[in-house]
Parts: sequence; C-alpha cells; structure tokens
Amino acid sequence: MQNPLSPTIGARSKGTALITDASSSVGAIYADRLARRGHDLILVARDRHSVDAHAAFLRDDTGQSVQVIVANLEKKLGLRRVEKMLREDPRITVLVNNANSTTSTPLMDSDADFLCRIIDLNVIALMRLTHAIVPTYVRRGWGLRRNSGGPTDRVHFLNSFPFQWRGRA
Repeated sequence: MQNPLSPTIGARSKGTALITDASSSVGAIYADRLARRGHDLILVARDRHSVDAHAAFLRDDTGQSVQVIVANLEKKLGLRRVEKMLREDPRITVLVNNANSTTSTPLMDSDADFLCRIIDLNVIALMRLTHAIVPTYVRRGWGLRRNSGGPTDRVHFLNSFPFQWRGRA
C-alpha cells in the first residue's frame, strides 16, 4: 500500500521539481537536467513569454509534465503564491531556488531600497520557500532543496539541503 503522503509518482516520473527563475540560464539548465532524469516540473518565472517556450520544448523533448507559474518572488503576492504551492502540492520532491539578485555597486553608491530588495529575494524568499516545503518533507520522510546562484551559493549550509527524516513529524 502506498503511503498517502508520498508523491504520486508515475512510471515516467521521479516526482516533481519546482524551479524558481526557471527561464534564466542556470534555472533552465536545472529544468532540462531534472526532466531528462525523470522529474515532472513546475517552472516559476516572472515573465510568461520566456518560460513558455522552454516549457513547451521540455514537454516535447522529454515527455515529462511541465507546468508554468508566473510569479515575481520580489513581490509578496508572487512569493505567497509559490509558498502555497509548496505547502499544498505533495508531488513536489525537489525545490531548486534559482531566484537571486546582486550588485557590484559600492555600498556608498547603492540605493538602500534596492539593497533591501536584494535581501528580500536572496534571504527572505529563500527562507520562506524552505519553510513552506520542509513540513511536506518531514511528513514524507525525504526531499531535496537546492539553492543555486547568488551570494547564498557560497554559503554551504544554505546551498544544498538533502532531507531525510527518521523521527516523528
């Protein structure tokens, strides 16, 4: 009997990977590799046009299910929408957070509001997305969260988070 909290995994799927900023180079590469390894995909991007073409290509080329969500993680509404999906969709076994921002402008020449938006995207959004998916991973007993790109990529404990739960939820 299948565990009701385990994802519904078909003959061609290893679960579903949700990938943020999926229309950029690194996000698009993750999407391609995960689809080719048998994962269905949920691609999150700010711009529908850029991600729709890649989603169609992946559907045709790999045969995997590919869903597109348009959401700007710099905006509360977009972030909350993705959080809700992570909390409520038990098919999601992998979260790849590729959304990030940076600047090379010296601090004294930087706009403080822009720096706050960078922190919101690179730190707050990462924390909120991780917080949203971990309860599902605990109930299921496993999952993977990968943070790709940006300044948090250099911080190992924020970078990759394979999760296997052996205790009680």
